[in-house]
Amino acid sequence: MRYMLLVKTPPSAWEGWEGPVDGFERTIEFMGKLNAELTETGELIDAAGLADPTVGTTVRKRDDRVVIIDGPSPDGADVIGGYWVLDCDSFDRASEIAARVVAFDGVNSPDVIEVRPIMDANSGQEM
Repeated sequence: MRYMLLVKTPPSAWEGWEGPVDGFERTIEFMGKLNAELTETGELIDAAGLADPTVGTTVRKRDDRVVIIDGPSPDGADVIGGYWVLDCDSFDRASEIAARVVAFDGVNSPDVIEVRPIMDANSGQEM
């Protein structure tokens, strides 16, 4: 079954971001090794970090019209900083992988990862 792991970060984590800081290489190395392991096991479908949320837009419907706002949603909720799409045997396995990332103590490593099954015709997942 496929799962999406959504890396969540508070908007404040991006404030003043001008690129990798000292020690960030250790985090990149950890992520690279994890991705290589997941590729070897056949579980990795896709993974990427996302750009600073201020360079994106939020599109939503309000009072029957479409409103486009520069940057992340102004409600202050966490933003998606990156993701993995995995093909795992179980929800527990996907959660175990997310837990490894959250447990890693590196510079700019995520504190929150949401694990969600990806619905498809064969998954048995209900909307």
